[in-house]
Amino acid sequence: PSIAAGYELCKEGYEKAGITVAGTVEVQTGQIDLGPSVVKALSYKADGYQMILRTDEFVKSVTELHKRGMKDGSKVLGTFSAVGPHLFQLGKEYIENCYMWNKMDSYYDAPGWKKLVENYKAEFEGQVPGVPPVPDFYNALYAVKEGIETLGLTGSPEVRQEERQKLAEFLYNSKEFEGIQGPYTWVNGKK
Repeated sequence: PSIAAGYELCKEGYEKAGITVAGTVEVQTGQIDLGPSVVKALSYKADGYQMILRTDEFVKSVTELHKRGMKDGSKVLGTFSAVGPHLFQLGKEYIENCYMWNKMDSYYDAPGWKKLVENYKAEFEGQVPGVPPVPDFYNALYAVKEGIETLGLTGSPEVRQEERQKLAEFLYNSKEFEGIQGPYTWVNGKK
């Protein structure tokens, strides 16, 4: 859902900026052969390509573009959904010069984020968090904690189902939370 919503927001933003979307090609998660999808994308004769795909499909698409002569990575924009631990291992030379848009900043300088990075590095052999789930999981955990405290939930077995519903409603259209990399809310269940 976040990928589909992201696509709609990008399309709307492009139109406001005077950028024409030449066409759209849908790709399924787990799709093995992306050749036909890339041929369709090339048929639009676009100046560039934005790929709102997960890592595997992103790499397959860029590889297919290369096979068909489009070797200029600077004409490709991958989004946060493609950013994952194995992106560079799979992508190798095919993702050279591609732009990658990510919604998180591994080098954000707020004290809470710095502490999370220190703990993450200690746990994962010195690696810096490089994928959006790290701050998203952190934020979600604290939003749930705040919901439990605000609503006075007990977790008692006899009211557990009712309390879960209250917590879901609290988070579905939430107040503004102070996240690890800035404020956020959920509106109709979407962050």
